Amino acid sequence: MKLFQHVRGSALVVSLTLCVSTITVHADIRIGERGTRSSANTKLVSWTRTIEIKGLKMRLESGQGMPFRATIYDLESGKRFRLNSSSKEVFVLDLGPISKRWKEEIVQNKMDRVISLSGRKYEVSGLPCDEYTFEFQSPISLHRYESRQIAHDRGRVCLSKTVPGGAEFASFVHEAKKRGYILAVAILSPTFSPIGSYFFGEEPNVMVLSAVTKFGYDSLPGAQIPSSATTAIEESWTVTEIKSESISDEDFRVPPDWKLKRDSEYDNASFSQPTSRSQTFVRRVNSR
Repeated sequence: MKLFQHVRGSALVVSLTLCVSTITVHADIRIGERGTRSSANTKLVSWTRTIEIKGLKMRLESGQGMPFRATIYDLESGKRFRLNSSSKEVFVLDLGPISKRWKEEIVQNKMDRVISLSGRKYEVSGLPCDEYTFEFQSPISLHRYESRQIAHDRGRVCLSKTVPGGAEFASFVHEAKKRGYILAVAILSPTFSPIGSYFFGEEPNVMVLSAVTKFGYDSLPGAQIPSSATTAIEESWTVTEIKSESISDEDFRVPPDWKLKRDSEYDNASFSQPTSRSQTFVRRVNSR
């Protein structure tokens, strides 16, 4: 399945099985990002994020207007490690079960995926890119509101298929997709949402350099769902730097003297819980 096409309904179910089967993952890449986020019930929040990728491992660090957060994704072990430096604890999450649950809650035969070239060209951090608009939507089966909500992502992105280091970024995404780890893909998508994981196709060198997005969950006609369960988050972000350079193995190593604990962050979360970027909305979904 190519990235830039319109896929509707059952065609998506077949296409999703077509992944890049052999990608050499070897180079290191460091990406800096900054952006803002807001929703109907929260003020505008600024954030920064650093992405480091080395082979089958990725480290994310976020901060500024949001609480500092460091996580390590290890595709080989299928684990995510959330580091708490103040308590010297490591919270371990198995990527398989949460990814499986998210996939099962998507009504795939009714999913709509549209990505279109706008024709506009821009430059982000000195790198040329092409603007695309996108819109994804799919009914989701929530535990209490089965088939009563629809996930909806939309926005515009400036995308490069020639950026240095883009191949290494795309390789990690493809490997995560092939192994079924939707969470690891979603956190790198333009919207950072579960349904956003379907943004990526099979291109070997694709990277989003900037994005203006909106994602949320709308009630389907006739659904009796509290208004608090229907909301949207708007986000605007841009890449500030990309460096292809050697990254120390230490950045991806779990401190051996820290206490390991099972991560319960997603224990009671349905598909409508977005990725960890949007903690305010996460709490609202879990409180239903």
